[in-house]
Amino acid sequence: MIILAPPSERKTTGTHHQTIDLIDLPFNEQLLPMRQRVLEALVTVSKREDALQILHVGPKVADTVAANIDIVNAPTSPALFIYSGVFYDALDAATLSEKARASAQGKVFVQSALWGLVGLEDYIPAYRLSMGIDMSVAEIPAVIPGKENGDRAVIGKLSTAWKPVLAPVLDDLCGKELVIDCRSGAYRAPWKPTAAQRQHIGCEMVDVRAVVQKNGGEKVVTHYTKFYRGLLTRHMMMSDSLDIVDVADMVDVLAHMKDPSIADFRLEESGPQEFTLTLIVSK
Repeated sequence: MIILAPPSERKTTGTHHQTIDLIDLPFNEQLLPMRQRVLEALVTVSKREDALQILHVGPKVADTVAANIDIVNAPTSPALFIYSGVFYDALDAATLSEKARASAQGKVFVQSALWGLVGLEDYIPAYRLSMGIDMSVAEIPAVIPGKENGDRAVIGKLSTAWKPVLAPVLDDLCGKELVIDCRSGAYRAPWKPTAAQRQHIGCEMVDVRAVVQKNGGEKVVTHYTKFYRGLLTRHMMMSDSLDIVDVADMVDVLAHMKDPSIADFRLEESGPQEFTLTLIVSK
């Protein structure tokens, strides 16, 4: 099993004096050049007077954007503790057992606009950057694998720029795996395999959504779907279930999920090698 987790806009400042070392991040051989260039673009953009507009943020986070400028010297912590949005509120890092954290290594990855992919235990600093941002004004050359003149293009929209770099990495990582996709929005754009691609690499994809029962029907949970995806990820880690390989095993694991926030679930086939897991949540 592979779980693809979202990052979070909200982050916590690192507590370790060690600074970011890109070489220590996973998939270094494939992702290092792009990481270096996106990092350079972020620093360049963050120095501009119009940085807040480019990064689509308001004045309340101006200090966070300013901190991007010296990000290479910023303190770090495991990604599990840096990200602090609703997904990570549910994951509740401080109460995860050592066994659960160890089980996630090589199984749970965060897709990031800055780092590409990182594991929960990889040391990173806090930063401000989203996958939907266009970095064209930085005029940093893009990375286009297999093309000698790829440097003529500059990094534009990050979801587009990451696609040729991340897609082959995720194909290899997720091949022959059951993939629980907890990503959202623009973070799915760099890698969203079609039916033919799923068949080619041999993966099964599970999309996770949440609904609440209301007036005899169901109402889709929007933003807080991330919270329930976090609860699901926590359960898979704490129950030592990250080695399961098919949806039948996943149903057995979910049947033992005891959380007062989740009343029931259903798993339905939505396409070839594609499933939708609906978590029916309590009011």
